[in-house]
Amino acid sequence: MSPGLYASLNCGHSSLDTQQNVIENRRRVADCFGLDASRLHSLKQAHTSRVVTLDRSSAEQFETVADGMVTREPGVGLGSLGADCAPVLFADPVNRVIGAAHSGWKGALTGINEAVLTAMQGLGAQLENIQAAIGPAMQQLHYEVQEDFRDAFSRDSPIDAAAFFRERNGGLYFDTPGYIRERLHAAGVRAIDQSMDDTFSRAEHYFSYRRSCRENRGDYGRQISVICLPEEKTGSA
Repeated sequence: MSPGLYASLNCGHSSLDTQQNVIENRRRVADCFGLDASRLHSLKQAHTSRVVTLDRSSAEQFETVADGMVTREPGVGLGSLGADCAPVLFADPVNRVIGAAHSGWKGALTGINEAVLTAMQGLGAQLENIQAAIGPAMQQLHYEVQEDFRDAFSRDSPIDAAAFFRERNGGLYFDTPGYIRERLHAAGVRAIDQSMDDTFSRAEHYFSYRRSCRENRGDYGRQISVICLPEEKTGSA
């Protein structure tokens, strides 16, 4: 629906795309999940470790400052917006509890993914049943950082992060998705799927904040990664 810089399914209300375009894009995404557009939730993401619990009566969350969502109700879509940061989707298929996180380096470092796991367990999920999927994000090959970035991980990370930094041609590069995966593993999640798609280099498929900055575009779109519980089937034997 969106043209030019935002082509095609920009789902970010905070972009400079027209609100009419964003609303229509989100409606199309919601249709893929059989949802009313008002039940496709996303947050005012701010690299926090805050998580909100949603149900079918929840109002739209565009102005809620948080980076994680959980629910145990069918018909509630949890949408993580991204443009280089990793979306992380969670599911306990046994107890039917789901979660979603927006996980850039800061959120990963300060524990957004562990906060979602805790919130899911508060709704009845069991850690041994939780599966996680790390979506498309900026991969290490292009994610150049400064030395003070590495210092922050050396100082604050609860796991050893040294293996996720690589020096190349005088630059320092960080593997955010790999770090997220290791943190999830350390937290007790065993079933983890990780996309290797790079949002920065695959301009034909993904929006990218850093690519926009490099090309002096002035703004960028946001893709959305969604998880939703289906309605439980009922019937007699």
